[in-house]
This record gives sequence, C-alpha cells and structure tokens, in this order.
Amino acid sequence: SYFGVTGFSRPYEVRCALNFLMEVPTKRKFMMGAVATEGSIRGKLPSGAYRKIVPGNAEFETLMSPHPRMLNLVHYSSSRRNVETLFDDLRLLHMICGPNLAGFQLNLDWPSRDELKRYRDEYGNEAYVVLQIAPPAIEDAGGTPGGVERRLQEYDNVIDDVLFDLSIGKGVPFDANYALPFLAAIQNECVAELGAAGGLGPTTM
Repeated sequence: SYFGVTGFSRPYEVRCALNFLMEVPTKRKFMMGAVATEGSIRGKLPSGAYRKIVPGNAEFETLMSPHPRMLNLVHYSSSRRNVETLFDDLRLLHMICGPNLAGFQLNLDWPSRDELKRYRDEYGNEAYVVLQIAPPAIEDAGGTPGGVERRLQEYDNVIDDVLFDLSIGKGVPFDANYALPFLAAIQNECVAELGAAGGLGPTTM
C-alpha cells in the first residue's frame, strides 16, 4: 500500500518528501512519481510549465532514493493510443533509472497487452506495473463499469495494480459517487490491486 505524489524532477524535492515521510505515522510507502513521455526519453523535452516535471534521461537515477519507505515509479505517458515501442521504452527506462527503480505507472489508454507480455517475460516480477484508468480509457471502454471490467480482463498477469484516476493531473475533485460503481467492477475483476487518485481531500475522501 502506498500514497504518493507525481512530478519530482530534482533530488532536493525527493529529500524534502523523505523528511516529511519520517514524520508521518503510517506504514504505507511513499510513491515518488517521475514523469517520462514517449518524446522525452528521445530527447524531445516539453516546453513551458510542463518542463518542470519532466526530467531529462540523465536526471532519473538521481531521483531514485534507496530508502525502504520510498516506492520509485516512473509515470510513462504518451498522447498516442498505441505505442509500438512500449517494451523498448520500458527497457530503456530500466537502464537509465538504475537499481532503485521499483516500477512503472502506465498513463496510457489500454496499452498493448503483447508489449506488456514481452516486458513480463523479460523482467518477470522485477518491476511493479500500475495501469492508470482515466476518462479517455473509460470512454473507450463504452463509458460503463462493465465495459472497463471487460477490458481489464485482457491484462491478467501483465499488470499488478489499477489506478482509477478521474483527474489526470488537473486537480478535478474526486467524485466518489461516480467512481464507486467503477471501483466495484474493477475489484470484482480481481486482475490487480486497486488505487484511486486525483483531487483527493477532506471533502472527497
């Protein structure tokens, strides 16, 4: 079990998070999320404000704390629905992140199961894989809990967790009433553990 924050790009930020974690009375790990995109790992870093949360390849290893309370995940994203190079990209990120990488959160709408199967065959259980379910993925599955449940059946044995995220970094308040039927359907499928993200606070918990 973990709680986390995404968008770390400097070692100083990781140290601040670790100092905070030492003061929190919880057994949960802290997930340090570092963002990588299909373009950034090929040297095409974004411009503007988004650049602040997307490290260059040389910076990733400096963010991977060896502390046992830290869970270091790379959040891999692409604007394309089908990333034919997913296996190669994850393998590259393994190399540039070093031994303290715990795994990946895939911010992709229904990525290729074949590419994930290649990854599992190569790395086994060496890395943890979280699949984000966001509004575009929900829409692509017919917009219903049953549709999401059926699509998730394809990912048995190639993912570890599902993250249900209605906000995708936009600060949209978490709508528990809307989310509950989807969370129940995902839990019913049982292909993975389940987490929730986006706009969480005292009025939405």
